[in-house]
This record gives sequence, structure tokens and C-alpha cells, in this order.
Amino acid sequence: MQKSPDFGQDLNLEVPLFIDHDIETDENGILNLKLSIYLEGGDGPQCVSVPFYSMTDYLVECHDKDRDYNQLYAICNELVRESERIREVADRIESSVSNVADLFNT
Repeated sequence: MQKSPDFGQDLNLEVPLFIDHDIETDENGILNLKLSIYLEGGDGPQCVSVPFYSMTDYLVECHDKDRDYNQLYAICNELVRESERIREVADRIESSVSNVADLFNT
């Protein structure tokens, strides 16, 4: 089979946009990375939610193929560190709310 000639041309587009990200759980308790994409002059954000487990599946698959356990350990350590930081803030908020409720006997 003969290859057809390439008549394509590279094109660089400048698109003014802003991307915001968040981590949240959905109504089923699934952790998601939520991306909100704002196009300048647009009517509002376009939102995309990616289940965190799908990113984890891909990460594990890629590093398992490459037999790269060092990177997996490094990622695990960072996730644990951030998890502990989030938990500390949640505990502080819960204690504060409980203390205020006790103060007013509610």
C-alpha cells in the first residue's frame, strides 16, 4: 500500500482559559478529581470529574510494567503525608464545632 503524501500543517492556537481543580467525593462516596475549565468570555465552566481510582489504576499499571517501585513508594509517602494533613484539619474543625456546641449546650 502506498503512503499518501502529508499535506498537513502544524497549527498553534492560543486559547485564553483558566483551569481550576478540586478533590471531592460524589454521592456514591467515590473520590474524584474535578476540573473546571473556564473559557474567557464563556457562559461558565465546563466540568470534568475523573475518578481517583482510575488515575491510581493507570499509575500502578505503568509503574508495574516498568518495575519502578521507587516512584510508587514516593507517591505513596506523599499521599499518606497529605492524608494526615487533611485529617488533622478535619479533627481540629470537628473539635472546634463540638466545643462550641458544648458551650451552648446544643
